[in-house]
Amino acid sequence: MSLYEDWCLYTKDVQSPQPFVDAAFYFMIGAALQRRVWFGDLDFHAVFPNQYIAFIGPASAGKSLITSPMKELLELPADVKSPEDDLAAELLGEEAETNRKGARQPLIYIAPNSTTFEQFTQETSRVAYLHRYLDAQGRRKAYHHSSLVFILDELTSIFKKNAEQLSDFLLEAYNGGRKYVRKLKHSDTDFCTNMCISLLGNTTLGKFQSLQNQDILSDGFMARTIIVYGVEKRFHLYSIPPLSEEQKAAKARLQSYIRQLTSLYGPVVLNDEAREYITYHFEQNPRLIQTNKHPMLDEYYGRKNLHHQKILFAVHFARTMDMVITREDAEAATAHLARLEKDMHIPFVGMGRNESAKLTEDIFRFIKVSGKLTKKSLFVRFYQSLKTPDELNRVLDDLITMDRVQRIRDNNIEYYAVKHTNAIIN
Repeated sequence: MSLYEDWCLYTKDVQSPQPFVDAAFYFMIGAALQRRVWFGDLDFHAVFPNQYIAFIGPASAGKSLITSPMKELLELPADVKSPEDDLAAELLGEEAETNRKGARQPLIYIAPNSTTFEQFTQETSRVAYLHRYLDAQGRRKAYHHSSLVFILDELTSIFKKNAEQLSDFLLEAYNGGRKYVRKLKHSDTDFCTNMCISLLGNTTLGKFQSLQNQDILSDGFMARTIIVYGVEKRFHLYSIPPLSEEQKAAKARLQSYIRQLTSLYGPVVLNDEAREYITYHFEQNPRLIQTNKHPMLDEYYGRKNLHHQKILFAVHFARTMDMVITREDAEAATAHLARLEKDMHIPFVGMGRNESAKLTEDIFRFIKVSGKLTKKSLFVRFYQSLKTPDELNRVLDDLITMDRVQRIRDNNIEYYAVKHTNAIIN
């Protein structure tokens, strides 16, 4: 049984939408890897496995239902402390000694449900991991990093104060910033070094759109965040039953594997077939990876190469612990993102100054469900929502311009139908 199958068994009675279930699994793997594996040169633009994810949906969609069992899997007790851990302050530098000396971290540090910029930097400055390894010459080395996981019941709450400073900090942390210092007047200075923050937050559609319309959520932060939209639970239960013996065994296997992930260290490389696939899709034909043409996702697609690399870590290390990425891994990461991208634009609909945006999305979804429709049938269906008869023409022209809808003729009758894009995986 694969690790993903164990996850599905362990969470089979959790009603959360499937996109939440899948995204939580890959987030968990990336969080467990911390800042110990990377793509590229560790000292020059390395990419790490941490992800920023937003679960968005109605209050009853089951966002927190899936984050709770995921969090429980990550809450593993630390190994027995060794005398060498007392050297942490010396190895991390004098500046950090005040915050970190003598600290002992769990295998994976899950921060409290922090709600302020100050709490984010304070928690990060307190977390220090030492990873000991042998270099190529057989010499004993120590690598330090500040890796921690934030799982927020309400994502938007952290942006209501010092939103601009927090956004800047999160951008630095997303990129694995080597040093971030926040000087305080009346308390210790926060030194955040070799950062790697994994962030998953839940929110409702209304709260998300409210902060977006007020320009509180920065474009930079949102472009680095994978939006996972869910509408309703997969099924309905009166209450979640206790874990069966089979589920307990799956949970034990998952935790055992996660514990093994915490021992990995080093660069990850692509084999020739994986490199060929990525070169073709991301460098030579980047339009192939844009599965959703909605303009609000342009910033996301501008950084999809980063999202793909971060998901690629999770897909690969959910399968094996070797350091070589295969073409199958790359294809699986692409397919996972494509499934999420299908509805990724929905939380953005109705925001900003375009008053017709929500109507445009409603008409698009109706065409998608119906297959093909005449302009007359669309006018009858949306008559009450249209301000003027010409508004329908403008909406349809916009959808055609965005390559989401096309005009087709059948038996000399003009219809509107969804425009299908090229397949993602060749």
